[in-house]
Amino acid sequence: MLAAAAALAAGELVAGLVRGARSLVIAVGDQVIDLVPSAVKEAAIALFGTADKVALLVGIGVVLGLVAAAIGVAAGRRRVWGALGVGAFGLVGGAAAANQTVGAPVAVAVLPAVAATAAGLAALAVLIRRPARPPATPPTTRLTARPAATPDRVPAAGGPAATSAVAAGGPAAARVAAGGQDRRAFLRAAGVVAALTVTAGTAGRLLQRGARAAAARTALVLPAPPARWRRSPRP
Repeated sequence: MLAAAAALAAGELVAGLVRGARSLVIAVGDQVIDLVPSAVKEAAIALFGTADKVALLVGIGVVLGLVAAAIGVAAGRRRVWGALGVGAFGLVGGAAAANQTVGAPVAVAVLPAVAATAAGLAALAVLIRRPARPPATPPTTRLTARPAATPDRVPAAGGPAATSAVAAGGPAAARVAAGGQDRRAFLRAAGVVAALTVTAGTAGRLLQRGARAAAARTALVLPAPPARWRRSPRP
């Protein structure tokens, strides 16, 4: 889910920086409104009233969170599934942005989707790392008889590799030798990704708000005053 949030934040930032680009969430919401039947639209308006657009965006966020969680679980098993999921989300967002953006080239419209896909893949690469191989045990020339296993002496999980990893690198190396990822390294990476996500998302929203305000001021045209209100020239 953190990788999905990073992807959305990158898309928001690019949408705020590039003139003519739109937010991917807004573009997908508008596309959903265009695709659903009119009966569903009327039912949503009757149920939510003027907050129907907000309810739609919340629903999109919930669905995105659930699918992102499923992609994260799949990516933990095989990274390629996570990459395919992020790419599919990028394609959906890019198609919606290209269809809903008016007055801008397609290349500009899909830039937020491209940035979101790249950020999502980068976040996955940072958060899901392949465990490093444990250090190889040095060859021994002296052969000793191995005592038989008794109830009081149970072999350590992982065998000699795990034992040597504990001796060489401590608990962190033991976790790596067992096939896991160091928890501290993961928390550090997650903290960096979360900080960048919040910063990019906040900056993108502020930039988009400023762009909308500037566009509204530009589009505002005051009507000319009536002729009777115009000051007649002095003789």
